[in-house]
Amino acid sequence: MKEIKLLTSPLIFVLILLTSTAKGQNVELENSEAITWKDSNGQIRSQIFADGNTFQITPMGSGQFLHFGDGTSTTSDTWFSSTLSQTPSSNVSMIIKSTGRVGIGTSSPEAQLQVNGNLSLLSGAERMLWSSKHEGASDHRNYLAPRTADNTAWDWGQEFGYHHFNRAWYFDGNVGIGTSGPDSKLEVRASLSTDDQFETVAKFIGYRGSSNSQKPMLTLATQRGGNTPIEIGGIAAYYEGSSEGGIQILTKENGTLNPQLTINKSGSVGIGTESMFGYRLAVNGTIGSTEVKVENTSPWPDFVFRNDYKLLTLEQVEQHINENGHLPEIPSESEVTENGINLGEMDSKLLMKIEELTLYMIDMNKRMNQLEQENSELKESNQELKEEISTLKSN
Repeated sequence: MKEIKLLTSPLIFVLILLTSTAKGQNVELENSEAITWKDSNGQIRSQIFADGNTFQITPMGSGQFLHFGDGTSTTSDTWFSSTLSQTPSSNVSMIIKSTGRVGIGTSSPEAQLQVNGNLSLLSGAERMLWSSKHEGASDHRNYLAPRTADNTAWDWGQEFGYHHFNRAWYFDGNVGIGTSGPDSKLEVRASLSTDDQFETVAKFIGYRGSSNSQKPMLTLATQRGGNTPIEIGGIAAYYEGSSEGGIQILTKENGTLNPQLTINKSGSVGIGTESMFGYRLAVNGTIGSTEVKVENTSPWPDFVFRNDYKLLTLEQVEQHINENGHLPEIPSESEVTENGINLGEMDSKLLMKIEELTLYMIDMNKRMNQLEQENSELKESNQELKEEISTLKSN
């Protein structure tokens, strides 16, 4: 065994050896021979071994060995381990493969850096822990967790990771997209560039090959205690052809999700129905309201009071009723059953009939006044005749 008195640190001495070798000054070791460094007190501090196809360095008492492969078919790797060996074992502390890959806690890294164990990043309150845990047969996960604000513990309420049993990513805290301070489970923000223009902030996409009937849905659910969340409704998009479509709001009844409000590609709205029948608003059911305003487009029937209006005689009205079973200008029962009614138009027609009735009543009132006057005159004439007859009898 060759011994060299250590005048400087082992690392500097190794550099001296390497420099000497580079200058053509050979340092030769036979197998199982070692160069030993001793301090000024004669204590062995470090050794270099030549063992087969490897070159090994160890600080004495550390229990760790640094191995350099000689580039032969046996190994070209460099590694730290707790045992001397000519090839890296499975429990190496760290290895640098000849391919440049680095493994910590593994001798076979499958990426440029592979760590078999926990990984702590940064320091202080900014530390992040990347680790894994196995609890029972169904809770296997890898996770990333930060420190609490006071740096006293890991903040598991902000844990982010992948659940191997559920095959899903998860996060326990709030998620911000476009913001670093979300105040809800999901907050999406975007800086819009142009006023009065539509700009996409987020997309919700469901894909099903070439099918035209898919309806990707954002589900709304509620949960009580530790029970399973109950799906109670959702907002869905649906396809209407040629890159067009609409949206639906659904509620759940008797275990089935049903569309309650539909807005089609043209903006028409259906409540309780998915078919609008050409209307801007279609409602399958009863509407309750304290006020309804109809913007009437039909001529308002004040024209009935004009002098040139041709008012039918009551005899003509009677004839029309006898022949058709309904008033003139008013749709029949069969027409209403088939086509429904236009509220604005019908209100106008009903007012027209009321105004016509008013004219009939005015005319009848005039006739009644005339009859009353004639009746009064007849009474006066009759009284005069009675008085004359009475005078004649008395004479």
